[in-house]
Amino acid sequence: MNTESVSEKLLDKVRELCREFSLGTDINNESVLQKIISSDEPLIVDVGGYNGSSVRKYTELFPKSIIYSLEPFPRSYSQLCKLESNRVKTFNLGLSSHKGKETFYVNKLDGTNSLLSFSKDVKETWGGLEGLITEAKIECKFVTLDEFISTHEIKHVDLLKLDVQGAEFKVLEGSKKALSEKRICVIQMELILADTYIGQQSMRYYFDLFKKFGYQPYMMTDFATTKKELLQCDIFFVSGK
Repeated sequence: MNTESVSEKLLDKVRELCREFSLGTDINNESVLQKIISSDEPLIVDVGGYNGSSVRKYTELFPKSIIYSLEPFPRSYSQLCKLESNRVKTFNLGLSSHKGKETFYVNKLDGTNSLLSFSKDVKETWGGLEGLITEAKIECKFVTLDEFISTHEIKHVDLLKLDVQGAEFKVLEGSKKALSEKRICVIQMELILADTYIGQQSMRYYFDLFKKFGYQPYMMTDFATTKKELLQCDIFFVSGK
């Protein structure tokens, strides 16, 4: 991370949290995954499967893994489902705080689709990035993680990956049983720090939430920045059992 290009105010907040929780940093998440996942055949739940990029990464890192990948947006799912195999199971639905259909914001840049709408100044926040425009709103099917793992008789999750564009808190609201029972070993979560979506939660919110369920922050990776601001990163949390 180029610290000279990141706002000092936000960096100070990150440094404070790193000190408080003894949280380390790394350049990329692949090296962290190889260190933190102990199983040779991990079971991975990939929430926000998008076009299959994360499935490809996980199968390369863990050739014997079993992956459940979920993506609510039909166009992205049409690419994801091509990776279906005896070890990769794909689902055209998303995870949220409750079961049912929800409004899903479809943006010009597919990777930014979300249950949340854009903040007013999102394009300026992201340095003029093109594609941060909502083109449509559609209804998509959602379930909770607790219901999903029960339906598929999943007893233990080695890695839960969350990348749902600011709506991670909704997924976690529907995961309380799994979290309280420590069914999830490692959580890899994309955390958007800059003001991007209306209703997104803060870094402090997630740290406090995971602490409540006995999960400890482990590492921050994959920093995205503009010349002025730290925009997002991945954070790993591990079960404290």
